[in-house]
Amino acid sequence: IVGVPAGTKMYNPVFVLSEHHLLELLSLFIEGETEIVEKEVFLVDEELLQKGVYKIIDKTTCKTVHSERKMLFQDSKDLASIIDEEELMGIAKFLEEEYGFPLEGTWIIGPGRTLQKIAGFYGFTKGFLGFMGITDGKVVCHPCSSSDLARILSEKEDARILLSPISGSGFLVGRGNKELTPRVLRLIGDKSRILIVSTKDKLRRIKHMLVDTGDAFTDSMLEGYTRVIVGYYEEMVAKVLSSSKTDKN
Repeated sequence: IVGVPAGTKMYNPVFVLSEHHLLELLSLFIEGETEIVEKEVFLVDEELLQKGVYKIIDKTTCKTVHSERKMLFQDSKDLASIIDEEELMGIAKFLEEEYGFPLEGTWIIGPGRTLQKIAGFYGFTKGFLGFMGITDGKVVCHPCSSSDLARILSEKEDARILLSPISGSGFLVGRGNKELTPRVLRLIGDKSRILIVSTKDKLRRIKHMLVDTGDAFTDSMLEGYTRVIVGYYEEMVAKVLSSSKTDKN
């Protein structure tokens, strides 16, 4: 399947940029400069789209012609944004239904775009960097220092930490969240108090989730296979590994 733009509400990378680009693609196909690949096709709700809300109604895969030589197809970056948005909304809804986030209990929300977006769904203006502490729906610190985190974890036995790995490097602890010192992490005690969230695409691109606390014992405490929330009642299993061991794995 090769699509030609004609006012369609399909958001997918099988559509060429224009009729002219279709002719170029056909020429490359005849010359043997293309390959047959599978790509995803998405149907979005057009009425909601007009309001700035991306909702996927249906999706499937289909075979299409692809060429590495030229940029002939629509950019799929917008499509990835649509998928990410849906998954993040699903993660937020899961946290709300399963754990009472953010109105019940105490939450420490970590840095990064993923958690910034999730906090934003509930009206919290969280910075890209740093931590935000919330108790029963009210902000108690932002940005939180290491001392703030230690105090919260010491005083609130129900406190949970939300973390998300960094895109590309896969670091979960030790890059971009220096406030999570070995002392703070040991105060967590049970690893189940740490909830890890990620979009599916980001997690698939990461070989391991890495930790580098500067303390071997604390690293070992965090290591192992763990569940990652990737959507509405959807989880994937990923491995957490000390960065000092990556050369051995």
